[in-house]
Order: sequence, then C-alpha cells, then structure tokens
Amino acid sequence: MKIFPHKYQGGIGLVELMIAMTLSLVIGAAVIQVFLSQRQTYRTQDDMARVQENARFAFEQIAQDIRQVGYWGCSRKATIINDTGDTAFNDINDKTIMETGGNLDLLFLNPQPVGSVGGPSLTGNAPPVRVVADCSNATIFKSNNVPAGYPSGSLIYELSSVRYAISNGGLTRGGDNLIPSGVQGLALRYGIASATGWAGQYQSAAAVALGSNWPSVVSVEVSLTLRGEVVGDQVFKSVVAVRNRLP
Repeated sequence: MKIFPHKYQGGIGLVELMIAMTLSLVIGAAVIQVFLSQRQTYRTQDDMARVQENARFAFEQIAQDIRQVGYWGCSRKATIINDTGDTAFNDINDKTIMETGGNLDLLFLNPQPVGSVGGPSLTGNAPPVRVVADCSNATIFKSNNVPAGYPSGSLIYELSSVRYAISNGGLTRGGDNLIPSGVQGLALRYGIASATGWAGQYQSAAAVALGSNWPSVVSVEVSLTLRGEVVGDQVFKSVVAVRNRLP
C-alpha cells in the first residue's frame, strides 16, 4: 500500500487580512472624497449659474426700460407741452431718468400706441396720463379728449413710470418682483454727456443732482450684488446707453 504524505492547506493570515482591510479603507475613502468633491463642484456651478441668470434677466429688463427714455413719438426732439394741469409734468424731459433714495426712477412712453388722432374715441372713467405726438410736438394730457392741433394719424401713447428698488431682499420693478431674493445691493452711476455728446465721466446721484445734470445723463452704470447659497456675494455690472439722448 502506497502512503501519500499529508499536505497542509494554507489560509489567510492576520497580516494579509489587515493589509486587505487597510487597502479597502483607503480605496473607499478615495471614492468618497471624489464623490464629495464632484458634488461640491456641481453645487457651486449650479449656484453660480442661477446667480448669473438672475443678473442677466435683471439687466435685460433694466436696459429695455432705460433705452426707451427720451422717446416722444416719432422724434426725440419734439417740443413737449404739459396739458394736464399738474406742474409735476413741467420740463418732463429733464425728469425721465433720476435716482431717488437709491432707487432708479424712469419715465417713458409705452411702445404700443393706445390710439390715434381720428381713430376710435378714448374711454375710461379714470384716464391715465397720455401723450399725443407727431414729429414736431408732443402734448401730455390726462383725459379722454385728445388736444387739438395734431394731424390725423398722430399716435397716442400712455406714459409709464417705473421704479427699480430693493425690497425684502429682492429687486422690484414698479412693485413687481424681478428677482425675488438674494439681492444685496443696487448701485448706480451716471454717464454725463461731454462736448461730443457721449459720456465723458461717471458720477454718483449726489454729484449729478448737485450739478443739476439729470438732463445730461446719456448712460447708466448698474451694479448688482447677488448672493448665492454656495458662491456667496457676486457683483455684476452693466452699462446701458440712453440711446435717445446720444448724438
């Protein structure tokens, strides 16, 4: 009878087990770190995108309103007559863009006419402030009766006033929320026309008022400070030309 020698079967020792566990922990920790880093990067990029989108939306709306300032029908150089009986509308062309208490106040014609001379009669129990204009004159009135002296077809507009302000952490336009939250600051500077008609210098509202230069404002520098949940405070700037006052 042939006798085979006994063979011992080797197992996993304590050293090998500890090494395997250590490697597993290192690899697991690395995976978790990569995951957390990617998650933080995603949150930062997403938060920055939201803040930038809010700034872009606000600047587009502000620019649209500023660019309408100074338009009076088919000519920006029309002679403006106040037929409302309210002295607040005297020299209105000089008051179409101003800053009051840190708020930006704008006056402009709604781009869509509400009627025309010779067209259907104006109606309404409480007529808004309107403007009838041809290419030489524009008359501000507040009634359903259109002032005389304008040729048939002359267009009639409503006069709009808009205020941009910070309220309860948001940016409002005429009382409506433009950006509901996260707005930390609205800063404004004004480009004053030089001898060439273009902005020669930018001044604060106090300096503009001191020099009685509101009629000479030809551009507005708007600075918005918006706060993100991750990225913190971010400052965005945009310069908007008052096109109807430029050469």
